[in-house]
Amino acid sequence: SHTHVRLLGYTNHRTMQILYILACIHRPVNHGSRNFAYTVDMPARPARRLHETAKLIREHADRIADDPSRAVAEARTIRRLAEDLDGELDYEIRQAERRGGLPRSKPKQAKAVVGYCIEQGRYGIALSEHRSSGAAPFRCPKPVYDLIAEVINDAPESFRFNDVYEEVKTRSGEDVPDYQVRVTIRFLIHTGAIKHYKAKFINEEKRSFRRIAKEAWDDLQRRTEAGQVPA
Repeated sequence: SHTHVRLLGYTNHRTMQILYILACIHRPVNHGSRNFAYTVDMPARPARRLHETAKLIREHADRIADDPSRAVAEARTIRRLAEDLDGELDYEIRQAERRGGLPRSKPKQAKAVVGYCIEQGRYGIALSEHRSSGAAPFRCPKPVYDLIAEVINDAPESFRFNDVYEEVKTRSGEDVPDYQVRVTIRFLIHTGAIKHYKAKFINEEKRSFRRIAKEAWDDLQRRTEAGQVPA
C-alpha cells in the first residue's frame, strides 16, 4: 500500500513531502502558527527487489526483439512491471528517509566474491562472477571479454577504469554495461594478470595481454569443466 500522511489544516503537496521527511527524522513540525497532527505508515515490502523487476523488464523487451508478433502482449507485461517498479522505488525511498532518523545499525557483511567460472549466459558463453549473497552472478560474454583484453593490451602500463570502459564502448560501437568490464578486470586481478593500486590498474606484463587473458580464460574453463569452480 502507498504511504499515507494525514495532515490537519494543510494539503499542499510539497509541504506534505517536507512534513513526511521531518516526521521520519523525528523533528517537531511547526508551519508558522499552525500545528499539525500526522501519522506515517510505511508501505509493505514489495514481492520483488528493484534489480529483479528490472531484469524481468529486460527479458520481456528481448522477447519483443525475438518475436515482434508478441509486441502487444509483452508491452502490456512491461507496463505492469514498470508500475511494480514505481512501487518498489517508493518503498526504497521511504526506507531511506526513515533510516535517516534512526540509529545506525551494524554494517552488513560484505557480499564477497566467492569465485569465477565459465558458463552459458543470455548472450552465449560468458565469464561469471559468483557472490556470497547467492544472487544471480554478474556475467561478461566472451566477445566483450576478448575486446577488454585487446583494449588493455593497447593501453598504457597504468590506466584507469574509465579509460578502458570508454574505449571498449568506442570499439564495440555499443553501450556495453559497465559491470561487464568491472567483472573482467576483477577476474584479471584475481588471476594476477593486472594489479590494482589506488584508483589505477597496472599491467606489468611484457608479453601480449591478449594471450595472457586467453590463457586465464582457458584455465578457468578447464577448471569449470572439472567441477573445481567457482574458484
